[in-house]
Amino acid sequence: MKCIDKERWLKYLKGEMEDNERVEITDHIEICERCREMAQKLSETLKILDSLDALDAEPQFATMVAGKIGKRHQVRPWERIVLPAIAATAAILSIVIGIFLGQSLYTSSQTDNSAITSTETAFQSYGAGPMNLNGNGGI
Repeated sequence: MKCIDKERWLKYLKGEMEDNERVEITDHIEICERCREMAQKLSETLKILDSLDALDAEPQFATMVAGKIGKRHQVRPWERIVLPAIAATAAILSIVIGIFLGQSLYTSSQTDNSAITSTETAFQSYGAGPMNLNGNGGI
């Protein structure tokens, strides 16, 4: 038999398995040192848990805790109006700035392209041909 997995340990410790399977695990624990140590640790842990006293809470304990949490995180009436207004203003401002920057970049790129085109036209009107790789423009 291979070593015992978590599910089988839980069933074994809770007494939720059939007798033949329980005998099989007990025999394995006698043979396997690792499982024997695990069984000892688990039984000690269960004894400690059983010895702990239960927490005696008042019947309204959960209601009191929920009420205190609600008081701490209460939204004030003015926050319901001001915070969404600030968020909407920031979003609109971001969109306007984006449009402005986009138009500025587009205009500057168009201006740069027209300057390059006008420079090429000026070279051609003076009779200079297109520049070759060694930089002596068609001469």
